[in-house]
Amino acid sequence: MQREIKFRAWDKEYKTWALDYEVYISLDGCLWEDSAKKFNTPNQEISWSNTGRYVLVQYTGLKDKNGKEIFEGDIVEYAPNDIFYKWQVLWGKRLARYYLLSLEKDIRPDSYLNEDIALNCEIIGNIYKNPELLREK
Repeated sequence: MQREIKFRAWDKEYKTWALDYEVYISLDGCLWEDSAKKFNTPNQEISWSNTGRYVLVQYTGLKDKNGKEIFEGDIVEYAPNDIFYKWQVLWGKRLARYYLLSLEKDIRPDSYLNEDIALNCEIIGNIYKNPELLREK
């Protein structure tokens, strides 16, 4: 099965997802902004800059029980033992897969994110817009 490759960018300066303008990824992994589109000035010269103000997160290819796309950094509620707990979605470099990191004290530390788990969890926020949902691990 093919997975759709998608990204979204968190704008650290404006504390919002970069939806109103284009953000591009260069081959060296830098984020570049097309400010001509941002300010709706198509007749002006496009200004490119590596501002360092964006955080890029990738779509996991999975959707939660409400059909909402799950991205890195999302916080989900999931009940592995019929008790709902909060989990953070992360990318694991070592095993090259997404996993859930428990944000609760009395639950196993992590679980791999797969389609069965995704269909039984619900996105309740993300680490950028809702940092208050994070607790000390």
